[in-house]
Amino acid sequence: MWSHLPQELQIKIFGLIDSIAQLAECRLVCKCWYHQADSTLLGQHIILENDKDIIQLYTFLNGDPVRGSLVKNVTLLGPHFHDYLLGELVCLIFTPTLEKFKGRLEGCGSNILFEINLNALTDVSNFDRLTILPTPQKFTFMYFNTLVKFKESLQSMALYLNDLHQDLEQQRYIMERLQGFKALVMLDLKIKINNVTDAEQILQHFTRLEWLRLEIYTECAFIMSEKRTQEWTTNSVAVVESLKSLEVKGCIFGDVFEYLCYKYASIHTIKLDYSEHMRGLLFTTDFERIVNRLMEMASRAEIDATFYLPDYVGTERLTPLLNRIGGTKHLTYDAKRKLIIWTTDNNPKEEST
Repeated sequence: MWSHLPQELQIKIFGLIDSIAQLAECRLVCKCWYHQADSTLLGQHIILENDKDIIQLYTFLNGDPVRGSLVKNVTLLGPHFHDYLLGELVCLIFTPTLEKFKGRLEGCGSNILFEINLNALTDVSNFDRLTILPTPQKFTFMYFNTLVKFKESLQSMALYLNDLHQDLEQQRYIMERLQGFKALVMLDLKIKINNVTDAEQILQHFTRLEWLRLEIYTECAFIMSEKRTQEWTTNSVAVVESLKSLEVKGCIFGDVFEYLCYKYASIHTIKLDYSEHMRGLLFTTDFERIVNRLMEMASRAEIDATFYLPDYVGTERLTPLLNRIGGTKHLTYDAKRKLIIWTTDNNPKEEST
């Protein structure tokens, strides 16, 4: 047993021993010997659904503050939590051994974010196991700066940039700090764009993504032609092979979807929710660009796409599209005037029989 100890530790131990008789009475005991149940219990996934759960956990941890360092995985599942109570709990559990802290924070989550930053004030490099943080209902610079602080280890995060009334200074501030999220594989992103290059300005920084949910807003869109989009993506956009799942919602224009299909060339599943506000563009050239890309990817990806139809469009207008996609096997039309394309068979030979 003694031979397995580092020399520095042996010197320290023997320096405290005065005689051979005293040495014979020595035993090596792990300091957690009497806390094995604590380690097992607190090492499990802890789900907090209400303030009562928070109080119970806080009471248990506060009896021995060292227990906080045994907590590894916490999820805030409840809709509402008392800020003060949750803040007191965060003081105990937010340690360098914490790996996952998931859920939603009320409002801006300022009090909780303050406690998180306070606990990591001295040396953030110790928090190298942290992979996810809870998301506030409202995106703020305080939350963004907190993400940046832990960017070396975060594997999943939410960026709701559409919540900010961005002037040029705000945009520049965010863009300058998006680099360095080297471990990030899951991104939930909401953005407001004027053209497709705005999306690339943000997504270019995340080169290891495996899952992306993208919600797009716009006030004034400049749509790039198909030829120009092809030239731009070929010359300026780096392909990310790691992405397997893509969810896109909102104002989806043809050039944006062509860009996403080019950038994420190895997608396995696509979920497309065409905004109800975009229904006026259905059966236009821009809409055709989206359908063409879906058809190209249908042989290698599962597609779940929803389109809202204008009131003036009847079922007779759907016939050409039905024929192109393969009939009702891949497309259905419901009473709420939605057009749903759903491809699950990725074998083109089987489709044609």
